Amino acid sequence: MPFSSPHQLELPPDFPLAEFVQFYEAARRRLTQPSEPHREFNGACNLIGWRFRACAEYASEIVDSWRSVGVQAGFETQYARERALYGMFSCGVASLETISYSCHALLSVLTPPAFAFDEGNRRRSSLRWLRDQLMAELPNARLTDVIRARLDSGEWELWTDFRNTMTHRSDIPRIVYASAGVPLPPAQLLAFAERWSHNALAGDEAEFRALLTWLADAMRDMMVAATDLAVNSRDDG
Repeated sequence: MPFSSPHQLELPPDFPLAEFVQFYEAARRRLTQPSEPHREFNGACNLIGWRFRACAEYASEIVDSWRSVGVQAGFETQYARERALYGMFSCGVASLETISYSCHALLSVLTPPAFAFDEGNRRRSSLRWLRDQLMAELPNARLTDVIRARLDSGEWELWTDFRNTMTHRSDIPRIVYASAGVPLPPAQLLAFAERWSHNALAGDEAEFRALLTWLADAMRDMMVAATDLAVNSRDDG
């Protein structure tokens, strides 16, 4: 796996490492040291790598289990898969949320006071809050368009709905087929029925991998757009 110098950690090949390093270095040049935004930015950037690596490792556990056992999984295997599925979705959402927090820290320096980084505002550093602030203060910024497009996507709805369902509502039971003399449909790695809290999710290993690709692309887009702001914004402080 590629080695990330800022993290001192190996990260999965899908992690947008070059874009992360550019974002990390450009933002740190704009953040005063020592300062609360600088400290919080460093912590968030650390989590960007840690959470994405965990997300990818959980995903690999699911794929490995499917390849070795398939649909005929006992209760212990089902538990292990559900644990990994929850970890994947939780860490995947956290990967983007920590970028949002790091962007808020950066914007508190680039565009004060709209992005004040006091204790109250720091607790609001969600992607939706950041989108709303950007639409009001920087409607033409590339970062505004990127976050708005990602939040409006079906993929983001899937990531957050599955994370939220497994956090405090229910596990995600697989669709179980029974045969009455006719062939069963081909078994799929993803076979989850729609419920009130999430849409259906079905697909093979390639479609499962596509979830991680979407996440990595979203992270890349956000960091590239934030780097652009860090490099090109004038000093307002």
